[in-house]
Amino acid sequence: MEPATEDLLSVLPAPGQWSDQDYLWVTRNTRRLMELAAGKLEILKTPTEEHQAIAAGIFLALRAYLAPRGGVVHFAPLRLRVSEGRFREPDVLALLSSRDPRRGNAYWTGADLLVEVLSADDPDLDLITKRAEYALAPVPEYWVVDPRVRS
Repeated sequence: MEPATEDLLSVLPAPGQWSDQDYLWVTRNTRRLMELAAGKLEILKTPTEEHQAIAAGIFLALRAYLAPRGGVVHFAPLRLRVSEGRFREPDVLALLSSRDPRRGNAYWTGADLLVEVLSADDPDLDLITKRAEYALAPVPEYWVVDPRVRS
């Protein structure tokens, strides 16, 4: 039986004091999508059907292209460690080689391509914050899909 998220949060560190290990532990013990930024846990909203359909379409197209060429593509939830104390859950992650050492079972430490589908409630998270984080990771290719303007 899965512990209640509230029960888990009551025994974990205060905001701003979360470590990589704390984040990995809590994400293994709950089904909620979460990210870690600057020692603070960020609970993500459940994606909409439109969001999932867009991410799935991109995933399927990339998989059809990359798999025969030895690449690999996955979709959220799959943790990406951007830096110490900072984990994100991109909508789609791709590597040109399935043997890439950035690929890990618990989390990836980089990608050749990341895709985020904008959330209507906080587009700046993907457009500004994550863009800057992924650039420092470094992630050479970052696509942002904006359903509002179909781009």
